[in-house]
Amino acid sequence: MLLIHARESFHARYSAYLAELLRLEGFVDFNELDLAAVDAAALTRHDLVILPRVALTQAQAELFQHYVTGGGRLIALLPDPHFARRFGVQSTWRAVDHGWLHVDVTQPILQGLSAEPVQVIVPATGWDLSGGESATALAEVRTSREAASGKGQPALVWCKAGAGEAVLFAYDLAHAVARLRQGNPEHADLSYAGLDGIVRPSELFVGQLDVGQMRTPQADVHTALLARIIETLAPRPRLWYYPEANQHSALIMTSDDDWST
Repeated sequence: MLLIHARESFHARYSAYLAELLRLEGFVDFNELDLAAVDAAALTRHDLVILPRVALTQAQAELFQHYVTGGGRLIALLPDPHFARRFGVQSTWRAVDHGWLHVDVTQPILQGLSAEPVQVIVPATGWDLSGGESATALAEVRTSREAASGKGQPALVWCKAGAGEAVLFAYDLAHAVARLRQGNPEHADLSYAGLDGIVRPSELFVGQLDVGQMRTPQADVHTALLARIIETLAPRPRLWYYPEANQHSALIMTSDDDWST
């Protein structure tokens, strides 16, 4: 598995965080390479390539497309419209802020995952799949967590291209997980609680998380979705989360203090 970085691109800044998410999900057999050094030989040495959010040149787009049509597997996070079009995914030139991810767990490859809607937090671009018979939506982004909140827009799209496959995320999953776990960086030096002027970690999350979803580990739902896609496209060994195979949960204890985090 090959994870691409684009160190010269501001939008690809979460690719390093994506590497940590892969390790978190037990994937340790991946290599990392900067986009500027990628060539056909580097791609064909790997069974799966993960592309962060980055705008590609025409030559780079053709390189990745040829890799897929030749039998490669690709995961692309928030691909640019011109690259997505190569896989039958058309942009609607619209986007949703603070949307909700609704995963279609009736899809065979997603069965067993959480069906609970989770926040996306970051922008999700709008796609139209009506012109591509080889593109199938596996999840949607909607403006509400309610299941009956109207038709959403594709959030996760599986595409068949030649001898290979590509899965496109309509949002930057690594960025979304960072926001859900670390809070809003724009709150870093601000007080929101109206208490004593001491800036606390909890204030990074004010106005960001829906209290109705407190029972759901939303970031974990996103990373579990990514892990399932990886396992489906290119099955590989994973490290288990806990020391023993029969362990399925963990309890984290903090002190009895209102401000513990």
